[in-house]
This record gives sequence, structure tokens and C-alpha cells, in this order.
Amino acid sequence: MANNNQIITIDKIPVFRMDGGELYRLARYHYRLGLNSLSPFIGQPEEGEQLSAEALALASDPDLKRIANVLAAPELRVSFCVGGMGRPPESFRLYSRRDGEKTAVVYVGSSNNLVETIYFEDLNACCSYLATLYVAHVAKPSPNLIKPEVSLEVMLIILAFIDCYRRAYLNEMLSGNAKSVEAIYEEEFLTVFAHELKSPDIRWLLPAFLRLVPDSGKTTLFFSGQHMEMVRALGFYTRAVEGESNKAIYLFGPTLKYLGMEFSIFWNTAIGFEVSVLERLSGKVESVGRYFLAPTDEANHFISIERRGDNYICTHQSLNFNGTVMELERLLQEHLREV
Repeated sequence: MANNNQIITIDKIPVFRMDGGELYRLARYHYRLGLNSLSPFIGQPEEGEQLSAEALALASDPDLKRIANVLAAPELRVSFCVGGMGRPPESFRLYSRRDGEKTAVVYVGSSNNLVETIYFEDLNACCSYLATLYVAHVAKPSPNLIKPEVSLEVMLIILAFIDCYRRAYLNEMLSGNAKSVEAIYEEEFLTVFAHELKSPDIRWLLPAFLRLVPDSGKTTLFFSGQHMEMVRALGFYTRAVEGESNKAIYLFGPTLKYLGMEFSIFWNTAIGFEVSVLERLSGKVESVGRYFLAPTDEANHFISIERRGDNYICTHQSLNFNGTVMELERLLQEHLREV
């Protein structure tokens, strides 16, 4: 049966597109490579050792052999999910292993039902390549308005407030009202918040965070009034009572107005990813970090999610283009040192 195994180039970077079974057979039976439990080849169905003529022709390419070496026994895996406004979720992975003084990285995606792989000689080359695809070309980022570490619950409330601002902003546009957005009823906020915690609609920031960051939607959450108070202290809102209706309202604060307008106008894509390594003693696959990136024309909003005991802590950074590349490379190097 004919297939479409091929090699193309992107900016002088070789890109291999192959049937997944052929790539597995090349690694196992042609190159005779052993597998570890982090390898994407684990669980691949056995379909014999026979290779197509196309696969055999590619087998002598040194970059393809390097790709197979990394995929057979990687030390680190990064699982990405990208999506947002008008963009259905798409997934890809990075696999990495150290080779002497270098750290080789392989990108694994899909194209027309084929496995697409790209070999990078080091982390910087890979991170720079991904940045050209997904990171905003910002020279000077906007101020970091969420400076301290906050709990996951606080971060989710912040994202919900930004979405509420966006909803109000869009409603004002649709109604032809030129007034600025100033407040929301407390009851309305709580309704939107409860809906977004369960919503799969990644056109909104909070659902994008929970659906794109691997396993975030499965995390047990405990919200309290203290979390709302921390959000208030960061300048997102002030609680008041509307005179005519006697209803509780949230007056939008300066931090929310700034971020709300930024995400209303300049945001359309987000990236969630998880880093996994092999646990030293058991050899089992272990998650060591989860992250969320929301690029806008103002800044690359980079959020790390770290487990500390029974709690999850989020750290937000507002980064330019180069800073995002450096941060991605830094955290991958740091996780590799844990192996």
C-alpha cells in the first residue's frame, strides 16, 4: 500500500512526515533501539518488521535517525494544546534528551494523518521556532499587574473577571453604546463564573485555561471569601450596593479595566502545556510542571502552576518576545536537571 512518507524543509529545518507505524518500525527493527516508558512508541501495535521502500529510502538520513533516538528513550516530554478565538484545539508534543553537552529536541505533530517530526540540535533552536508560531512579537511588555504568587482559585477568579469585562465590552458595542464599562452585578458575576468553570468554550479566557492546560479541569477547587478579597486587593473590583435596586455590584477597578480592555481587543489564542519526566527511582512518568501562555499585542502573559502540598500556586509574568523564549528554555533546562 502506498503512503506519503516524505521530507520537506522549513527555513532549512528538515521536517519528516511519515506513517506512525513506519516510524515505530524504523526505530525498533531498523535502528534496533530500546524504548523507555516516556517514549511515544510505547503501546504501538505490532504490525511486523517490513518497511516500505519510501521508509527505507529515508532511513539513511542522519536527522531521521537522531529523531528516532530521541523518541525511543526521551528524558522529558512536553504536551502542548493550542486554541482560542475561531481556532479549534490542536495538540503537539516535544521530546528531549541530553546528548553529551547538547540537548536534542524533537517536535511531534500531525499533518494529513501523518506523524510530523522536526529535529532540533538544542533547546534554544526549538524554543525560538515555537515562538515564531505562537508568541506575540512584543518589544516592551505591559506592566505585570498580577505580581505576587496567587492560589489557583484566585487566578481563576481573575480570569473570570477579565471575561466578564470582555462580555460587558462586547455587549456595549452591540448596543451601540459608547460608554465605558464600569460594573457588573454580583449575582451576574457569580453566574458567569459558575458557567465558565464547566464551559468548553475556549473563546473565553477562563475556559481556555482549564481546557488547554492538561488536567487543570480535573483539579479539586475550594473557593472562599478570602480568595475574593485577594482579587479585590489586586485592584480588580470594589464591592458596593446599587442604590435603586439595593443589589450588590462589583465596580471594576483599574487593574481589571486595563487587562479587560487588553484582552477584549488584542487576544485570540492561548497555549497550555505540561512537562513530564521519568521519575529517577521508579522510572514512571511524572508530571513536573504545568503552564499557560496567553499572547496579546501588549504582552505575553505567562502563568506557571506549581503544586505545593495540597495547594496549587500560580505565578504570572508579563513578557516580551525574547523574554518568553528565554523563560521557556529556562524552565525546560530546569526540569531536565531534575532527571
